[in-house]
Amino acid sequence: GLGDVYKRQGSDNFTVEPATTTVELIITPSNPLVYNITIFNSSYFQISVNATNTGNGTAYSTNISIEVLSGWSSNSSLEECGDLSKGMYCLKSFNTTVPNGTLAGNYTMNVSVTWKNPNSSISTNKQTINVTVVSNPLIDVAEKEISKEVADGYWNYIGNFTVLSIGNDVLSN
Repeated sequence: GLGDVYKRQGSDNFTVEPATTTVELIITPSNPLVYNITIFNSSYFQISVNATNTGNGTAYSTNISIEVLSGWSSNSSLEECGDLSKGMYCLKSFNTTVPNGTLAGNYTMNVSVTWKNPNSSISTNKQTINVTVVSNPLIDVAEKEISKEVADGYWNYIGNFTVLSIGNDVLSN
């Protein structure tokens, strides 16, 4: 009848997505080396960046970006990854050109991953990598040949030659 009360029992499984998530960066190599820079020749290095969603929520509109130094250039400054569910990853490569005339030494560069959390807040994970421009002391003699015939026992001045330092580091000895 109308006064009957029915009790229903049962269970249902459901998942609650957290408000925020975490995205980790792995950069390979972690310390790129750049060789053969001279006053005339530039060089480049490549890094691979892996952004992995290690949290429990989805990382929406995920992108990876790099900040290059003034005068340096890259094939891309931002790569889009889309939405990364829990455990998913995105792998992108960047080729960065180091200009001619760059001195030997260590330089830092930032790599970031940015995403929108399930609660619509924006998060960023930024890492700094060290780029080593390897010393390349190099000389060049401008003249290709200097010659003069001199008789035995005589001294004669035959000219000058020019030595140019064309590498990216100081010459010594």
